[in-house]
Amino acid sequence: MRQPRLLSRLFPRNHCRGLQQHAVSNDLKSPPPKAKQWDPWKSPFTWVVAFIPIFTFGLGTWQVRRLSWKNDVVRQAEQELEKEPIVLPDHIDLASLSPYRQIVTQGSWLHVYSLFLGPRKYGSTNGYHLLTPLARKSPTSPQASTILVNRGFVSDMTALAVEMDASRFSQRLGEDGIIEIRGMISPPFVPSLFTPENNPEKGEWIWTDIPALVERSGGQDENVQGVLVDVTFGMKDHFCLFLRLF
Repeated sequence: MRQPRLLSRLFPRNHCRGLQQHAVSNDLKSPPPKAKQWDPWKSPFTWVVAFIPIFTFGLGTWQVRRLSWKNDVVRQAEQELEKEPIVLPDHIDLASLSPYRQIVTQGSWLHVYSLFLGPRKYGSTNGYHLLTPLARKSPTSPQASTILVNRGFVSDMTALAVEMDASRFSQRLGEDGIIEIRGMISPPFVPSLFTPENNPEKGEWIWTDIPALVERSGGQDENVQGVLVDVTFGMKDHFCLFLRLF
């Protein structure tokens, strides 16, 4: 096929053939493109796989330490609970009292400062722990301090009745006036990063913040000390009784 005259003048056949040969020779001389090499240390999958044994080792170490701590707590509680209860003095030396130490004391409830810790769960029943200050001051012990007492678990309906009339509730339990309680010194609670904050303005108490509870219970005006006692026995089996009343 003959080229048009204009194109044949501009691009002679020999010239076009030379350009094609030059392009082919350049393609043969240039090296082929290198394939992209895979660097395993730049892959997120490699770092995930490498982190798994480190995380597993750390988790196992934490569980072993936590188990050891739990065993120590159980051992300490058993040793303290085997001892005879002591009578709390008028002014309590906090440094001389160890957690889980059994005590016995007398006083009267300050119902106006009662509050609920929770929510809590006992078996399949939802509820709270009822906390009431116990005023131990009497004519024979005018300087006796007030302490905080965890009176035990109450169901939701019981909590509502206590909130409406705490003194009437205590009368039904036969705990009005001067009463004697037996219990143990509650260990301090250390909140974790996941523990919700208390909201005293709304009356929401999730955990036992002792300094805040002391102020909430009257503080220096009521001669309140930062001592929390968990009732354990000698008061008509609170856990069953509270569930049975309402």
